[in-house]
Amino acid sequence: MKNVKYFFLILICGLTINCTNNNDANVVSENDFIGYWLLSSAESSRLIDYNYDGVKNMDIVDDFDCLFIELILNEDYSFSRVQDDRLIINSTIICNESRIEGVWSVDFQTNKIIFEYGNDIISNDYYFALNNTKLIIEETFDDGEGDFMAKLKFTMQGE
Repeated sequence: MKNVKYFFLILICGLTINCTNNNDANVVSENDFIGYWLLSSAESSRLIDYNYDGVKNMDIVDDFDCLFIELILNEDYSFSRVQDDRLIINSTIICNESRIEGVWSVDFQTNKIIFEYGNDIISNDYYFALNNTKLIIEETFDDGEGDFMAKLKFTMQGE
């Protein structure tokens, strides 16, 4: 009977250690963010007509061909974001490229990725998917009918 108790005690300890090690594999570090990311989709929190063609869609990328975001997060915590987005001039929509550069950091307590450039500080919710090859950042957009939240899904590009 004493051997059975020790067996179960050893089994429980082994399972506890094994589970702890598996959880460590899912821990995200700042190194997981470093790299070249391209926008693959931008899922909206509501139906939107971002290109004003009368057709509403849940994905900004599907609704507006011009939307493109390239995000480069460097080891020295500098970043570059190149974005093509819409610009409305005299009721005409044109594609407009913009670039921002600055520094980035991560607050692991609140799951925020923070971008600082000029006098601006933007803090967005983030999470990873598919073994850290997809980065999802929640960001606020405006489609003329008001603000909406979009989950920007970025895919890690080749090393």
